[in-house]
Amino acid sequence: MSDPLVVRPSGELRARTIRGSMLEIGGFGAGQFLRFAANLVMTRLLFPEAFGLMALVFVLIQGLEMLSDVGLQASVMQNRRGDEPGFLNTAWTIQIVRGAVLAACAAALAWPGAWLYDEPQLRALLPVAALNLLISGFNSTSLLTLRRRISIGRIMAIELSAQAVSTTTMIVWAWLHPTVWALVGATLVRSALVLVASHAIHRGPRNRIGWDAGAAVSLFHFGKWIFGSSALHFVSRQADRLLLGRFIGMTGLGVYSIAVFLSEALADVVTRVTHGVLFAALSEVHRQDRARIPDVFYRARLPLDAGIQTALGGLAAAGSLLVSVLYDTRYADAGWILQALAFRVALFSVLTPAETCLFAMGHTRYGFYRSVARALWIVVALPVGWSLGGLPGVVTAVALSELPVLLVIWPAIHRHGVLRLRREALAFGFFAVGMAGGEALVRIVARYGPT
Repeated sequence: MSDPLVVRPSGELRARTIRGSMLEIGGFGAGQFLRFAANLVMTRLLFPEAFGLMALVFVLIQGLEMLSDVGLQASVMQNRRGDEPGFLNTAWTIQIVRGAVLAACAAALAWPGAWLYDEPQLRALLPVAALNLLISGFNSTSLLTLRRRISIGRIMAIELSAQAVSTTTMIVWAWLHPTVWALVGATLVRSALVLVASHAIHRGPRNRIGWDAGAAVSLFHFGKWIFGSSALHFVSRQADRLLLGRFIGMTGLGVYSIAVFLSEALADVVTRVTHGVLFAALSEVHRQDRARIPDVFYRARLPLDAGIQTALGGLAAAGSLLVSVLYDTRYADAGWILQALAFRVALFSVLTPAETCLFAMGHTRYGFYRSVARALWIVVALPVGWSLGGLPGVVTAVALSELPVLLVIWPAIHRHGVLRLRREALAFGFFAVGMAGGEALVRIVARYGPT
């Protein structure tokens, strides 16, 4: 079967990319607003320990996901056979088996985890939360087909609807019964709704259990570097919470998680746009005319850099002010942590699109190299930071964790003819502008604000 995307003219590709980016940013922004509003409400209905427990549960679940990630979504989006029934059914079969195995592994970790962190609630929380893995394993590949075609509207509609219902469930549950189970129950509601909707939209062939040996070889060949990269990515991005959950307890971890939540909101926008839109667009450009990749890459990044880097600069200067306005005094320490983490997210937001560009060109090994560099830094810097400075030492180590990645990704995109240093400097210029604005806001509030 021929790929319906191959013959699209570049003008149409650009229009679909812009439209997809706007829908991705708009839809995801609306979703983040819902998460943010729910977070503000839940911090008043629950206690910091509940957020610490939930953070630990999902770090462990995400660890299982990433330790077994073979890049099925990326494979479907990048491969020329990505619209064929045999290819999609093979991917769906692998996805189901993986989800079931991961749910069983999470259940097996419940008792050891409860013992390690001295938290008996993990014995029940972890197996129930892991049902999300089992449910999502049955999601239709229609979602992957829509992403391959840069048809984002229906995906956003599904995700926002599911999130709105799950958020309502969470708030009502916490109001009636204020425990961590309100957070867990809401995630299960969301997963179930996405599952049903993914099969209802019906884009591409109907899924059925099947196995195409050639498709399986292609999927695992493309995903072999992603597998190692994801495992190391987990170590480098979640080791801080695993360490802090052990040493500062669930209450301290809950406060730290608020800072991570606020900083990662912007990182998630970058990830969604680059993985959900930019990757599909650059993959198509690579199939048609590889020489156009640098121009498409930097044109697509300009609005992203302008918005995200400016906002991150503002957080780096005014994060403590933001937290003091939004949260009560129990979460005050999240302010300075947020300011430090803004620097990490700023570098992440520059390097993630560059890595995605390499992926679209078929060079998936650089994602693995990136994760190795970050994981080595974290493995060394976190214990050193803890021994020298406690929590501030750990936060500093995390804030600087993207520096070694820079030494991997920039030489790689230079080697493949993509890097433009002047254009990269512009991103840091946006960050500086945001930081100056944030500092000005802090001074204005300090001078004229309420005492």
